[in-house]
Amino acid sequence: MHGAMLVPIILGSNKTTVSVATGQNDYYPLYLSIGNIHNNTRHAHQNSLVLIAFLAIPKTDCEKEDTAEFRKFRCQLFHTTLAHILSSLQHGMSKPEVQRCPDGHFRRAAYALAAYITDYPEQEFGAPNGLCSSITESKHIKAVKKPWRRSNRFDVLGQMLMLQGSVISAAMMDKVELHRKQGQNACDLDTGAQRFHRDNVSHAQCHNGDEDEDYNSDGSDDEARIHNGPCVLNYIHLAKTPARKYPSSLYALAHHIQQPKLPLLTRWFLHFQLQNNVDPSNNNVALPDLSGLPFSVFHSATSTFYAPSDLSGLGGMHSECIQSTPSWRKGPARYDTVFLEKDPEIPGMGGLHIGRVFLFFSFTYDGIKYPCVLIQWYTTFSDRPDEDTRMWIVQPDYDADGECELEVIHAHCILRGAHLIPVYGCDRLPSDLHYTDTLNIFRAYYVNKYIDHHAFEIAF
Repeated sequence: MHGAMLVPIILGSNKTTVSVATGQNDYYPLYLSIGNIHNNTRHAHQNSLVLIAFLAIPKTDCEKEDTAEFRKFRCQLFHTTLAHILSSLQHGMSKPEVQRCPDGHFRRAAYALAAYITDYPEQEFGAPNGLCSSITESKHIKAVKKPWRRSNRFDVLGQMLMLQGSVISAAMMDKVELHRKQGQNACDLDTGAQRFHRDNVSHAQCHNGDEDEDYNSDGSDDEARIHNGPCVLNYIHLAKTPARKYPSSLYALAHHIQQPKLPLLTRWFLHFQLQNNVDPSNNNVALPDLSGLPFSVFHSATSTFYAPSDLSGLGGMHSECIQSTPSWRKGPARYDTVFLEKDPEIPGMGGLHIGRVFLFFSFTYDGIKYPCVLIQWYTTFSDRPDEDTRMWIVQPDYDADGECELEVIHAHCILRGAHLIPVYGCDRLPSDLHYTDTLNIFRAYYVNKYIDHHAFEIAF
């Protein structure tokens, strides 16, 4: 080791939470720095600390969380992970490796593990050589929280790494330009930055090419977003591209989605659309024949409404995606709940319905296109909101046979998405209960008017 340059390896990890209200999303980033950097540079956020990995966060049932076996497993997982991450440095710890330094000179570098920065209470005795958990905590915003906010909340980790790689690539290109302006030889830096940027773009193109069928065909995701369109009360449009692998015949479609009442409900819907002042109790009517018409199915629709108090465009318009798909992003089914307009002259919940969307579809009859929704109705539990929460309580409607009360309505009846919270009882929930079953197992739900400003303004 005589004549070699010692490179002290400094590691740091600190668990951080990026979202509390929407699922308690925690991440455990691992950072790396070297001891050859001055502390003033390290504390000045000059990219002296880099994100190298996200550590696993093992979870188990509450009954097993404090057992000795689980604690041992957690420790073994942590140490095994670190050993694998640092395995590439192992050879340089016993035999120096030739490395090019930022000043352009080549030196023989020997690696050594110097410190590990944590945020546990045991650190109260001091921070050696100015190293403390504030260094890693300050990195969370740029390395974890900002990339998470820019993601679409699905398979977030891969997107966060892509965004982090873009930031690193941009920083490398900035350094290349700085070296060029200073007249220094930036050949190696230029080559590395270009290679990193090329690989990053190539990976992004491959990722985008493998598009999930359950993604919205208009390129949107299920996150709310601003809309710079004209200022109107609200409107809704189905996805641009129909979903594949669905029969085009109405009766075959009913069999495919296991909704045998769909043809009759659709014929009654069209009858109401074509006729005025129809008596719903009169069954002796000639319903339109739809047997020869092609039908299209959609897995999503976009609702755009006037909500200037929320994140909105120049005209105060805000849009969100409503999902109705048998497999949401290759996982369980997702059928969203919505607010439906009953009487626009009546304010608050008196003029609204709550429903659950089981199908978006459309057809053309006599030259007119009809965007439709197969909806399950929810009825208010009382004529006033709950006294404790000030939220309305609704319950799903069922017919005499215990089946869901369904109806086909025009898609333009939808105002926006609705967020329902179960009315929990006194019994404990099963430990294997999945969140996707929430709308299927509870008897009553709160209509959450606190989800955003617009919901608070309409659901009173």
